[in-house]
Amino acid sequence: MHATGRRPTRVLGATLVAAVAATFFAWVMTVGFATAEPFDDFRIHSALTARLLAGGPFAVPHPLYHLLAAGLSLLPGLTVPWAGMVTAILAQAALAAVAFLALRAATGARVGAAALAALGLTVVAPLNVLASSPGESYFGYLFPNVLHNPTVALLRPLALALYLACAAVLAESLAPTRARTAALATLTLACGLAKPSYLICLLPALALAWLFAGDRRHRRWRALALGVVAPGALLTAVQAVFVLTTEEMEPGGIAFAPLRVVFFHMGKDPGVVAAKLALSAVFPLAVAVCFARDAARSPALRLAWLGFLAGLCYAYGFAETGPRAVHGNFLWSGQVSLLVLFAASARLLLVLATRGARRAAVAVCAGTLLLHVASGAAHAVRFAHEGPWYLRAAPSPADGDGSREARPDRSGG
Repeated sequence: MHATGRRPTRVLGATLVAAVAATFFAWVMTVGFATAEPFDDFRIHSALTARLLAGGPFAVPHPLYHLLAAGLSLLPGLTVPWAGMVTAILAQAALAAVAFLALRAATGARVGAAALAALGLTVVAPLNVLASSPGESYFGYLFPNVLHNPTVALLRPLALALYLACAAVLAESLAPTRARTAALATLTLACGLAKPSYLICLLPALALAWLFAGDRRHRRWRALALGVVAPGALLTAVQAVFVLTTEEMEPGGIAFAPLRVVFFHMGKDPGVVAAKLALSAVFPLAVAVCFARDAARSPALRLAWLGFLAGLCYAYGFAETGPRAVHGNFLWSGQVSLLVLFAASARLLLVLATRGARRAAVAVCAGTLLLHVASGAAHAVRFAHEGPWYLRAAPSPADGDGSREARPDRSGG
C-alpha cells in the first residue's frame, strides 16, 4: 500500500521535472525561440529527415532521430526543422525524467533533492576556466551535455536508461526474466540506433565487469549477454560496415591516433588537455576520492567508471581517416559516458547522504556538483542568446611552422 501510494508521486514528479526541462531547453536550444536550426548539425539532420520523407534511402547508420522527426513532421503545421527541434527538446525532457526516477528511487522520500539533482544533471558542464577563446572553451574538455547536436540529445536519455537497466540487473534488484531480457534488448537497439557512441563504451565495460566478477555463471550475466552484448555487438558491427563502406558516409578508416583531433583544434599541449579533462570530471572524481570504499563496493558505479574509461579511450585515442578525419565523432563517446558517470556518482552521493555519511565529505562533493551545474547553466544561457558560440572557428597551430589559423566549424558530425 505504501509503495502504491508513492507511485503517483513519482509519476507527478517525473512529469513536472520533464516539463521544467522542456521549457528551459526549448528556450535554450532554439536560441530564444528564434530558430529551429541553431547549428550545422541540426541543418544536416533536418536535410536527412526531409530526404527520408521523400522516399530516399537511409543515409546514416543511426536513423532513430530522423524517423522520430519524420513522424512528428506529419502533424499539421510542423515543418521538418521544427519537428527535429521538438524531438531534441523532448529528449532533454526525457533525460530529466529518467534521472529523476533513478535518483528518487535512491533517496526515498526526498523528492525535492532528486528533482534538483536531476535538473542539474541535464546542464552540467566542465569547469572551463582554461578557455581563452571560444573554441578553446569546448575542445579538450568533455561536455556531458552538448546543445548543438540533435542525435546526441536523443542518445542521452537512452544511454542513461540502458546503463540504469544494466546496473539494476547487476545489483539483482531486477530478477532476469525473458520479458525483461527482451525489453533490455529493445532498449539496447534503440540506444544504438540513436547513435552507437555509448554502446561501444558499454560493451567493453560489461566484458570487464564480467571478467572481474567472482560469479561468472550467474544468470544475470546470461541476461546481460542476451539482452545487451549480443544485440549491441551485432548492431554496432553492421553500423561499422555501413560507415566504412557506404559512399555517402565518405568512407575512410579508423586509426589509433592519440589526441590527433583535439590537437588539431586546440594546439599540441598534452598538459592543457590533461587539465581540461580533470576539470570536466571534478564531481565524479570527488565522489570517488571522498567515498573510495563505498565507490569500490558499488557495482553500478564501477560499471559507470569502466564505461567512462572506454569512452576516454575512444575520445582521445582514436580518429577516423579520410574526409572525416577531423570530425571528432569519437568524442561523443567520452561525452555521453561522462554524463552517465555524473548520474551514477550523484545517485551514490544521495544514497550516502540519506544514510548519514560524513557531512563534510558530502558537502565537498555537493559543492563540486554545484560548480558543474553553475558552469553548465551559464553555458546554456549564453547559448540561448548567441547560439553555439563555443564552436566558432578557433585558432589552432598550422602544420609545420607553428603559426595559428582559424579552423572550420566542426561539431563532431
